[in-house]
Amino acid sequence: MSFWLISAATNCITSLLLGALVYFRNRKNPRNITYALFTLSLALWSLCYCLWQTSTTAEAAIFWCRWLMAFAVFIPATHLHYIWVFRQKRNTFYRCSTRTLYLISALSSLLCFTPLAIKDVRPRLMFDYWPTAGDLFFVILLIWLLLVFLAVKELIEHVRTTSDPSRKRQGIYLLIGNIIGWGGGVTNFPLWFDIPVPPAGNIFISLYVILIFYAIVRYNLMDIRVVFSSAGIFLAVYSLAFGFPIFLYWQGMHFLALCSVVLFATPAPFIYNFLMKQAEEAIFIKERKYQYLLLQSTRVLSRLKTVPEITRFVVDTIHRIVQPGSVAVYLSEGAGFYLASKAGHADIYPEQIAGASSITRYSKLFGPGFIDDLWQKDLLNDVAFIDQQRNGRNRVEVIIPIKRDYQLSGFMFLGAKIDSVPYSNKDLTVLTSVLDAMLVTLENANFRKEEDERRKKEDAMARREFLDQIVSAMSHEINNPNQAVIMGLGTIISCAQIYQESNDPEIINAIINVAEETERTATSISSLIDNIRTFSQEHKIEVLPIDIRDTLPVLDAIGKPIFKKHPNTTFIKDIDPDLPLVLADKVPVEEILLNYLSNACYAVKGNLEGNRLITLKINRVASDRVRVEFIDNGQGIAANILKNLFQIPTTTKGSNEGTGLGLWRIRKICDAIGAQYGASSDGPGKGSRFWVDFRVVGADQND
Repeated sequence: MSFWLISAATNCITSLLLGALVYFRNRKNPRNITYALFTLSLALWSLCYCLWQTSTTAEAAIFWCRWLMAFAVFIPATHLHYIWVFRQKRNTFYRCSTRTLYLISALSSLLCFTPLAIKDVRPRLMFDYWPTAGDLFFVILLIWLLLVFLAVKELIEHVRTTSDPSRKRQGIYLLIGNIIGWGGGVTNFPLWFDIPVPPAGNIFISLYVILIFYAIVRYNLMDIRVVFSSAGIFLAVYSLAFGFPIFLYWQGMHFLALCSVVLFATPAPFIYNFLMKQAEEAIFIKERKYQYLLLQSTRVLSRLKTVPEITRFVVDTIHRIVQPGSVAVYLSEGAGFYLASKAGHADIYPEQIAGASSITRYSKLFGPGFIDDLWQKDLLNDVAFIDQQRNGRNRVEVIIPIKRDYQLSGFMFLGAKIDSVPYSNKDLTVLTSVLDAMLVTLENANFRKEEDERRKKEDAMARREFLDQIVSAMSHEINNPNQAVIMGLGTIISCAQIYQESNDPEIINAIINVAEETERTATSISSLIDNIRTFSQEHKIEVLPIDIRDTLPVLDAIGKPIFKKHPNTTFIKDIDPDLPLVLADKVPVEEILLNYLSNACYAVKGNLEGNRLITLKINRVASDRVRVEFIDNGQGIAANILKNLFQIPTTTKGSNEGTGLGLWRIRKICDAIGAQYGASSDGPGKGSRFWVDFRVVGADQND
């Protein structure tokens, strides 16, 4: 077997094997398709080269020579097409150029079957049948050399202009492969013109294919380790499965060879799959680790409550674990999408993406995708920031839609990994799972936000209703102390008239005393109104140490008209003389006392005269509490009313006499100052007790 036959066979096998591996790895990727076309034309040329070398007649030799040249003219054409795809040349000019390229190659291929391209075959050097160039063969050769020159020129420009180190290395691999491959291939042509140079460079074409293969798989978003492992395991397993039986058959042991085929060939696929699984586990140990960490990180999402927190966590986690050059998450807003969070070299990403953009159209219909694939298919033809960053260090490599039931909620962009390792399909599956978990958490966060807004609206509506009610209740809540003001003013007027007639100094003193009493009452009314206004504006009550006894004068000032409306009522004060300071606010506490007193007077008014008793009891009921309690022997409270007594609008009075706002106000004041409140009754006609427990200043609250 001659060296030339071995080199041609090597080229054929290498081209077919590597081309098939790349093509079947991703049959939809334009780079894989063009590389497969290139290796197919190279393999067919090499096959015809082998058949030519084994020809025993001139007729057979010229037949295979014409076929090998028919395939050879497609080698530079398919190679240039691949280089254009590699460089992402996708405008109308290059599309037309590609069609023209294949048309010219097809015409040149047809020309090879005429004497104008190949006249005959003759003995030259060590070859029995070497072809002779026809009159137009130089045209075919000129086109061949022109296409080679254009491919090398494209690669030199790529290496010179590309800033991304990974892409630059890929271009260098291709450029070196071109120099070696085309340099080896061109050695086939001198003998066509009777120049005594043997085709010694043929063997370098295999190296050329391997270098291009290495460059494309590194750029084709798959790992070369997997490809070589797959090829190696396949060859090892099936060499044993079929090689051993062939060896036995060659040795004459035909029956034993047949048995060994059954023995080895049947489990071979299972052995191959098992070994491939083990190889991938070993190769992708780093990827498996960060994929596991990504999935584990989704457990934290349930603890996050707001959209910014959720998106920031997901973006930071992916950036930290996967280590892409950039990450950006967009979420839907109105008719478009806004940039919710980003990390890394993410300045390239715009703040807004229109809802009518090609990104949106793609994301609605498909799942995760590689940007270069989508760009080659014209699926992202209007996205300027991706077009500008497809070749640089910070290029965008992956888009992952965020959607549920075909409802698009957003998408995530990922830049190239810092370590230049391509994304795998498993990566995309795991990242999609993370984004699905993020979407569920976002939906929960939006639901909580809407619920909070609904509650706020309801609270605002309740507040407006309360203010409407409090206006109607003003006459009830403030009328009693206001009666004292009116009576005081009447007394002042009467005394002033008497003084005009008698000029008596005692009357002057009486006027002064009544005026002072009236001023105190008016001040209390003003304080009560200010307190209601403070609540309506949601101002916080100021909690300070006070002496609870300092609030009692309000009962003397404003309580007089209350008792005048409810005559023959006995009011007893049982106050511990040794009381500590408590934490409260004086004016709200005065409001509590007046409310309890007014309610107690109303409760006993139905009793017989002489049996209307109200007791104010103030004492220390625990080391940390002082209790203020109003006890009456009035109408009592039914159990079904008692449990809701401090809610709006619960009242034991008639609709014309009470609104239920007073006790509700007491609950709000007690909640604000940290006091406890309550009421008890043994039932209708058995009286009632209303109390408030104030916190003692400095006491241990755990006692």
